[in-house]
Amino acid sequence: MSARPKDSSLRGNIPRLFLLEACSGGIFLIPIIVPFWQSNGLRLQEIFVLQGFYALSLFFLEIPSGYLADRWGRKRVLVTGSLFGFLGILAHATGASFWAFLLGELLLSVQASFYSGTIEATTYDTLVELGQEKTYRRVAGRQSFCRFGTESISSLLGGFLILLTLRAPVWATLVPFGIGLLVAISLEEPPRHKLVDERHVSAILRICRETFHNPALRSVIVLSSILSTFTMALFWLTQPYQDMIGLPLALYGVTHALIVGAGALAGTTVHRLERWADDRVVLIIIGAILLLCCIALGWIHAWWGLLAFVLVRITWSIHSTMTIDLVNRMTTPDFRATVLSLRAFGFRLLFAISAPLVGGLADVSLPRTFLIVGGVAGVLLTMTFLMMRKVWREIPA
Repeated sequence: MSARPKDSSLRGNIPRLFLLEACSGGIFLIPIIVPFWQSNGLRLQEIFVLQGFYALSLFFLEIPSGYLADRWGRKRVLVTGSLFGFLGILAHATGASFWAFLLGELLLSVQASFYSGTIEATTYDTLVELGQEKTYRRVAGRQSFCRFGTESISSLLGGFLILLTLRAPVWATLVPFGIGLLVAISLEEPPRHKLVDERHVSAILRICRETFHNPALRSVIVLSSILSTFTMALFWLTQPYQDMIGLPLALYGVTHALIVGAGALAGTTVHRLERWADDRVVLIIIGAILLLCCIALGWIHAWWGLLAFVLVRITWSIHSTMTIDLVNRMTTPDFRATVLSLRAFGFRLLFAISAPLVGGLADVSLPRTFLIVGGVAGVLLTMTFLMMRKVWREIPA
């Protein structure tokens, strides 16, 4: 029996979403972004202020963007986000001051918030229409591989492009971001149950209230926020660590490629983990690995300390795919993108608050910063897992 025309067009969404993820990972400037900003006169604390502003912008945009995807349409939100991302990279390519980069980070935050939750919801809704929602983890893992695999390759190439100029990797990033815009335009909007017509603010508040009145769903969102915040803090400390151990700048792209590549490969194995381990147990193990990595980085000041960043990237790939799938399974299509944005909302808030503090500490003592980050993460994760005991059995295994 031949597939219905709608099913055929929707089936094309999956490879297009793979390509969109790959384009979003084609950021040639990532392995040299800190030296690039520093070459334009920025101090480390100013760099973390930029990231704090980026996270704060995401904080304000995260939930409205998810609601917009539920109300206005997934495709329109992805197209708009892709356009803002292209303009954000252009602002970095032509800028040479703190304020120019601040504008670039604002534009990129729109892209990130519009992508966050919307790509996942589009993927899941497409699979539901095709009757393949049980394959979500495998598909999401491959999406993660496409994004981080591309980031790994582009990081390696970006390391070579700096031989021309530190600005060359920034200009090169415009190519995949431009392709991503064209891919977003080609997507097919998946059918979904639209939100009941009501005032926008009231609708958002209602969804937030219903989400946080669900203890199991709330606990998954809180845990995901904490894990994401501390893995992101470690991500932004990677380049200062490489500088501390005296790694040549030309190798930054190579190390970033290896670290991201390991995360990309890990993302393809997430769907297999559920065969031998309970999701909740895996999340506890991930928390423990994160703490051990923080402690190790505080004491190890040698090249092999970079292995800790490899582990951190692997845990990021696993826990992000896992918690997104848990949220998908615990929500309905009419407000799924909004709840997925809520998941990222907590992470954005925590990182916006902590980023300037981490940057200030790193300017004084990088090893001590790792130990403090690990200590705070340990306290918050312990409290979260203890509070989750009451709803442990309500979380999908």
